Amino acid sequence: MNAQDNSLSHSATLKIHTGKILCLGMADGLVWSGSFDTNIIIWDVETFQPVQELSGGHDDAVKTLTVTSAGAWSGSMDGKLVRWTRS
Repeated sequence: MNAQDNSLSHSATLKIHTGKILCLGMADGLVWSGSFDTNIIIWDVETFQPVQELSGGHDDAVKTLTVTSAGAWSGSMDGKLVRWTRS
């Protein structure tokens, strides 16, 4: 396999956060982004569109995300660990 077989190219830029993106997670065709703006945005990887914005769980920057098919856990600089579940 040569280098061209493994090459990547830029296909999309997704921007809604008002702060720096600090963490990402992925499951079930969705990308979750956590940001300095205290919010988490869930993105559809097929359409590159936001599916949902999760706010109110944190009072400071979201630094870590663990995403599963059931939902996610997020950790923040505010010292909170928040569980997000699918309804």
